Amino acid sequence: MAVVGRGQGGILVYARPAPDDKSDIFGRLLDADGKPKGPARLLRRTSGKVEALDISWRNELWVAWASNVGEKILTAVVKVGWELDSVSAPITIVHEGFGSSEPGYWVRLLAVYNGGAVVATRGTSAPIKCMFQAQQPNERCTAGTYVVAHVAPDGKQALLARRPLDGNPIEMAPLVDIEGAVVVRAYGWHGGAVFDDQVLPYLPEGGSKQLTLTSCRPPFEQVFFHHELITLCEADYLGEKEKCPNPKAEGGMCSRIHRASERSLIDGDGSTGSRSALVRSIKTACRDGGPVIEVVNADGSPFVIPQLRGFTGKVLVEVDTSNREGSSGPLTLKRRACRGNALVDLPP
Repeated sequence: MAVVGRGQGGILVYARPAPDDKSDIFGRLLDADGKPKGPARLLRRTSGKVEALDISWRNELWVAWASNVGEKILTAVVKVGWELDSVSAPITIVHEGFGSSEPGYWVRLLAVYNGGAVVATRGTSAPIKCMFQAQQPNERCTAGTYVVAHVAPDGKQALLARRPLDGNPIEMAPLVDIEGAVVVRAYGWHGGAVFDDQVLPYLPEGGSKQLTLTSCRPPFEQVFFHHELITLCEADYLGEKEKCPNPKAEGGMCSRIHRASERSLIDGDGSTGSRSALVRSIKTACRDGGPVIEVVNADGSPFVIPQLRGFTGKVLVEVDTSNREGSSGPLTLKRRACRGNALVDLPP
């Protein structure tokens, strides 16, 4: 289940089991109050059980899903009319088994500025160099992979990456578009956090984009705002000589942000700059009647980033993550509205 805001309204997409081991994917328009407007519309009947889905809009509306099909993963994407009045033919990103790696179903989707979309999902296992080769020199190791593909507005697909990551389960921060390239940051756990960060061009001009990336303790969020890639680490590890500016922080961890500048967007010289800082807090708040991500710096000053994904113009609509039954569980949304500088829960 996923939701996206659009001006004075929004769109909800969710999946339900269907006969013959298939799933139905529905879309539903939301009004400015975040409530359903009109009946649900069937967007696609697909094979297997839909385990994860995502929705994204920029110049076009895209929907992607990952299904469990006979112990394989099927990930596909479609382009949908903004009023849910048209659906393209499905474009398959992967249809393969997990090999020797642990099963896991997820999909990340981002509508990009050329009208296409970038999709990231799980793939089969691949051989890797064993992490503890010195202790076990004759062992052969494999790891799960993640796959990243670009789908052009006309439906043509291009593989951007297929990479193994020696950690389970593989997860991924939200994709970020820097106009011609997408920032992909995958992570997992294997005796501690392991990372794989890439800046993948999907257009020729994206090949010149450079960023200095610094990962924090996962999970973390990332956004692109004012020519900077901003990594939001709500609970990062403290260094040996670091002291958290939040006196209530516990467990040797603290909130941190990392800001990486992509200068080629401004002056074309390809130079980069980056900086990290411990902060008092990272939270959702309100400014001028709309939701924002508010970072409170060590000196108490705020740094504000717009929060637009589920904003309908009046309320912030979010999927209720307390539902642990997967996409076929109860359809539950949370609606919150700005009252002063705070977001307050609204009744169902």
